[in-house]
Amino acid sequence: MRRDERHSKSAMAIRPARRQTGGLLSVVGEASVPLEGCAVDADRRIRAEARRGYDEAGDTADEGHARRDVDVPHGVVLPNKRHGVSSPVVGFVVALALVGMSFSGSLVAERSHVAGACVAAAQAWRDANARLTQARDLANATLALIGSDDPATGAMGYRDTAGGGPLVATVEKALSDAPAFDASATPCASSSDAAVIAQRTVAIDDGATALNVAVDALIADLEPYRAGTLCTNATTTLTAAVNALNAARSDAQSALDVAGSASDYAATPDGAALIAALQAALTDAQSVSSTAPVCATTDQAGAIDAVTQSVIGATTAIQDATQALNASMVASGKVYTGENGRLDPSTLCHVPYDAKQLLRCDAEAAWMKLNAVYKAEWGEDIPIDLSYRTYDEQVKMREIYGGGAAIPGTSNHGWGTAVDLPDYREGGIGLEWNYGTPKYEWMKANAPAFGWVNPSWAVQDGPGPHEPWHFEYVG
Repeated sequence: MRRDERHSKSAMAIRPARRQTGGLLSVVGEASVPLEGCAVDADRRIRAEARRGYDEAGDTADEGHARRDVDVPHGVVLPNKRHGVSSPVVGFVVALALVGMSFSGSLVAERSHVAGACVAAAQAWRDANARLTQARDLANATLALIGSDDPATGAMGYRDTAGGGPLVATVEKALSDAPAFDASATPCASSSDAAVIAQRTVAIDDGATALNVAVDALIADLEPYRAGTLCTNATTTLTAAVNALNAARSDAQSALDVAGSASDYAATPDGAALIAALQAALTDAQSVSSTAPVCATTDQAGAIDAVTQSVIGATTAIQDATQALNASMVASGKVYTGENGRLDPSTLCHVPYDAKQLLRCDAEAAWMKLNAVYKAEWGEDIPIDLSYRTYDEQVKMREIYGGGAAIPGTSNHGWGTAVDLPDYREGGIGLEWNYGTPKYEWMKANAPAFGWVNPSWAVQDGPGPHEPWHFEYVG
């Protein structure tokens, strides 16, 4: 064989080996992309291709060794085990790299999944704890309102009602059953940790839901109760305030009458100014509403309270002006002389349940003790028609009733120690306070223990005038 032919065949023998090597690199390029679920198939393909490259390269090398004496062109290197990296080594390294890449990709994906699950579980845990905390705060605030002794809450006595007691007990149980507050979530490093946090979150959320349901039911029943209580209290307070305003007006008018009858006082600069101030206070009070609005809610109860405050403000203004005028008249020595019907107003006290009535203060204290016993027996306050009368009022009574009224300046009413019960005003003695009626007989028997009597001249067998409605304080 000629030398050029041997050279040609040697070159041809080299080319297949390079193509096989190129084919292996091509397989590596394709298999280097990690594909989930295909790791085993890729490994098998790589191992098969590596084995083929090893066999073919070995055959070529043997042929080259058989021709060591053949001359080859300068620069051509025959493949043998002493030059470069053998194909079996390349195949093994590539296979190992692909397996590592597949495992590393799966590990990264798992870590990402766990991290996401932990973040979601922790956020759900925080949200559940916030809901439970809010529910617990509302429950405790509602129970505190119910347990308060402050009448302004309107909730006093609610726990003792047929509906309130069980609802309160349900909220208390829901509070007790609710999970304790978690200070922090469990450290999360795996899917099982995230599952544990999720279980705790469900328990916390269930506790918050149960507590909210119980509190909502309690509040739905409590609010109408509070509205009713607050409306009743507000109306009662307004009524008392209106009574006090009327009493203040009556006192003011009496003071103005006294001042007006004392011309030598009214003409003084001080007297004129104080009289004008009291008249202005009475005029301002006329614009103050004293009517309670309709009340069915806690807000409407608040509206009544606002009316009450206006009434109290007007009353205070009148009382202050009246006291200033009375003090000035006492100081002048020209008006309140201490005589019958001209008593110093500071020695007189209003009857609490009927503020327009005045008695000497010691007589008023004894009357209230008698009233407490009477009210326990009859379920009501002792009604009063007339009490203290100024001298001018005695004059008017004499003008109206003639001999049926005391001479002005001589009536015990002018000393603030006498009371007339209302049957006289109603036009007769045939009702509750006539001789022999249960209430008259009760008063006749019990009033003396408190210093009050139906005087001997007024009793049925007395000299007269006969007045079963008239009681006097004798101390």
